Amino acid sequence: MDSNKTCFIDFSSDQTGLTVIYSIVFTLGFPANLLSMWGLYQLLRTSNFLNTFILNLLVSDCLQLLTLPMWIIYLQNNHKWTYGRAACDFVGFLFYINLYASIVFLSIVALDRYTAIVYPFRFNKVRTARMALGISLGVWLIIFLLILTGLYPSVYDDAQELCLENYPVRKQYAIFKIGTIVFGFVLPIFILGFTSVKIRSALRSSPSVTQGERRRIMGILCTITLIFVVVFGPYHLVGTYKFFSYFFTR
Repeated sequence: MDSNKTCFIDFSSDQTGLTVIYSIVFTLGFPANLLSMWGLYQLLRTSNFLNTFILNLLVSDCLQLLTLPMWIIYLQNNHKWTYGRAACDFVGFLFYINLYASIVFLSIVALDRYTAIVYPFRFNKVRTARMALGISLGVWLIIFLLILTGLYPSVYDDAQELCLENYPVRKQYAIFKIGTIVFGFVLPIFILGFTSVKIRSALRSSPSVTQGERRRIMGILCTITLIFVVVFGPYHLVGTYKFFSYFFTR
């Protein structure tokens, strides 16, 4: 077999489907997030600890949505990135930073609800706007450094003009992706499940909470967990198969 021959990769199967999905998500998601950010901005005047994390979550979602038009064009060009290496690297970093910022802030919101309900008085002194701001800045900085390390030196393939895709997969990139699966999906799922169970137990033992309030709170928690699994699950499950198989097929 001639090892110098170029391997042709057919991307036509996801061209239409992903374009439709990305278009719908951008059209509905971006205005909805902007509206939510404006409404939350009005509430932030009260310096609410939780609202700071929700605002960061909305900002990360908006920045993520802003990259979708470029990915739509990329798909329509049959996975040919025409903007050059610098643009690919920038959008790649933006993609991963905001993806995992969304996941981390969603987990923080779940943990905050857990401490507020299970330990309603223990952490009141530290649940301040300044603490929330410090945690938020720390989250963005840590994620930025981790993504910078994982994606270095580039996510652009000059030969095939691919962006955020490697064929064949590089070992460094495979290790990075496995790390994001463990810490960016498995751990948050555990956090969401753990906090939901503990909150449910605390609500059951609280005589001051009505049955209707219990159902409403648990309904919100279950909805958050379901949205997390539906939105982030397929992406990470595909990554699990693709990048774990790298080490077993060599």
